[in-house]
Amino acid sequence: MGEIKSSFKFSRKILAIVIVVLGIFAILLLYNHFIIKQILVRPPWFFEGAYAEYKGATSGTYFFTPYAVEINIRLEVMKIEGNNATVAIATRIIMHGIVDQVETYNRVLKINVNEENIPFTEGFRFVGKTYTYVPNFGIRKCLVYEAKNPPYNKVYIDEKTKWPIVFEGIVVITEDLKVKVLVEVVNTNIPELKKS
Repeated sequence: MGEIKSSFKFSRKILAIVIVVLGIFAILLLYNHFIIKQILVRPPWFFEGAYAEYKGATSGTYFFTPYAVEINIRLEVMKIEGNNATVAIATRIIMHGIVDQVETYNRVLKINVNEENIPFTEGFRFVGKTYTYVPNFGIRKCLVYEAKNPPYNKVYIDEKTKWPIVFEGIVVITEDLKVKVLVEVVNTNIPELKKS
């Protein structure tokens, strides 16, 4: 009878150890699924202070009058909260020639980062993938998005980093003169974006 009691106590200890091990394993699985997955889903630009600067210019003549357009854009991640990023977008358009003026636009975007969401594409529709070359950044495979109400804009999102590398815009100089300007990334502190 003493052997039965001691083996029963031994079986209960083994059962308790198995239950504790299974509980730890279940917690690790949940942690891996919900916490680690969220961290791994985050793109390389997902940190406060991440930024990129863009420049583009074009010039020409219209009825014997020269014109020039220069566009500067800066995107910067201002705040991170969970899977949400607040991104400031500053745009400056300088026009010379037919019209001399400077236009400045500032906008704040709230972006939720998840597997299905491609940042910076709200109001745009996916039109395909392409390779594009950007000086100092190399050849990049891009997801191309077009504004739903053209002729406003196209954005080329680097497929690897999920960050814009090229904007294609239409600048209205006069009612009869609209020019296309390619605005490319020229500077960034995002390490993965720097790699070509």
